[in-house]
Amino acid sequence: MVVDEKAVMAIEEGERRNLWVMGSLLQIVIDGDRTGGAYAVAEDRSSPGFGPPPHVHEREDESFYVIEGEYLFGGEDGEVRAGPGTFVHAPKGHLHWWRNVGDGPGRHLEIFTPAGLEKFFEEVGEPATDPDGEPAPPNPQRLLEAAPRYGVRFVLPDS
Repeated sequence: MVVDEKAVMAIEEGERRNLWVMGSLLQIVIDGDRTGGAYAVAEDRSSPGFGPPPHVHEREDESFYVIEGEYLFGGEDGEVRAGPGTFVHAPKGHLHWWRNVGDGPGRHLEIFTPAGLEKFFEEVGEPATDPDGEPAPPNPQRLLEAAPRYGVRFVLPDS
């Protein structure tokens, strides 16, 4: 695809790629192919209690904008609660995690700068043909195997 980085574009919700990623619905809003690799944006829709384990991105900054619900974001320097309208930034190379701590579903945008991390989610996720249906079963092995190819390192508790 040839990208005209000077053209204004609109992406309707129906044009998003819907993926089940570890039990959460992730919608790729815009990918690096459409931004010349500058950034990518995804919307995560998660159930109470959901969130990834602590991890580090070696290639991308990751930022979050909470749309709905309540989240707890954490990192090496502590934790912060975030409700609608809150923006959280996790710089590359730094440990971070998040969890939906609200009583209901949560929604937040994830911004990857530069683009690239969306390809990781496309590889490990399952197409969500019915975003309102039951999520595909999680596949942690696929996640752990793909992570090093995308500069993602999970910090799992000692077994």
